Amino acid sequence: MNDENDPVYDFLKRDTIPVKKESVKAGYKLIVADDDKEVHDITVLTLRNFTFENRSLQFIHTYSGKETMEALRLLSNHETEKR
Repeated sequence: MNDENDPVYDFLKRDTIPVKKESVKAGYKLIVADDDKEVHDITVLTLRNFTFENRSLQFIHTYSGKETMEALRLLSNHETEKR
């Protein structure tokens, strides 16, 4: 049986600073490149509430080297067009 007072669950009690959702700006793009869906799932689970300088993360999922290279090309073209 899980007991939240068990030291194994100490990580659940960490002090966190609440961030108002309306104060979070557009996210940093993060490519999760792996052929294992569980890697994608645990990455999102771990980082879904992460913010840095009031910016969240935007996950881009690729499952092969070819998909990753295509995502990088598209992102690079998009950033070039914004300038």
